[in-house]
Amino acid sequence: MNGEFFTGTKLVLEAVVVTVIAFGIVDSCKWFVAMVKEYYDIV
Repeated sequence: MNGEFFTGTKLVLEAVVVTVIAFGIVDSCKWFVAMVKEYYDIV
């Protein structure tokens, strides 16, 4: 395996991981906002 291919693969994997984490954070925020809205609707 040559170094350039390995470096490129590593960069792609890192980008995928960062994207997945970002989507997870966004999903958590949406869930949190929905919970807060429901709470205030009840109150």
